[in-house]
Amino acid sequence: MLANGPLNPADRAALELLAEPKGDMVWGLDPGRMLTHVESGGAFRELREFLETNAVEGIPETVGGFLDGLESKLGACRVRREAVLLEWADEALAQLIATSAGTNKLCFHAGGDRLVVPAGNLAAFSRAVKKLGYVLPRPR
Repeated sequence: MLANGPLNPADRAALELLAEPKGDMVWGLDPGRMLTHVESGGAFRELREFLETNAVEGIPETVGGFLDGLESKLGACRVRREAVLLEWADEALAQLIATSAGTNKLCFHAGGDRLVVPAGNLAAFSRAVKKLGYVLPRPR
């Protein structure tokens, strides 16, 4: 339970980042709201700290487990580097380019007729495929 009594506007705004009102003094934690907050640049830690600071008797174990699970999912995917997705005429050509000696260390086969080329490898990849007789289209 959070502190008794009506919420001041700042606390209400903070609570709305992580929960949905279910009644006058009842709020339900909403993972969608929390994820939206983090996706837009907010810190998950802020949400947890708000609950820890305002919980009268501490955060219940079930809520702590819920928050731990959600927080672990937030770190499940990271942007490692920018890349370009290229579609080739067919899967066989994509496989050939992905496995050729000059290009195999510069790209990754992404299934079917697609290759992924890390942005930092694009110039070298372009030169390598040119040696194979192909050119990359100009970016739009």
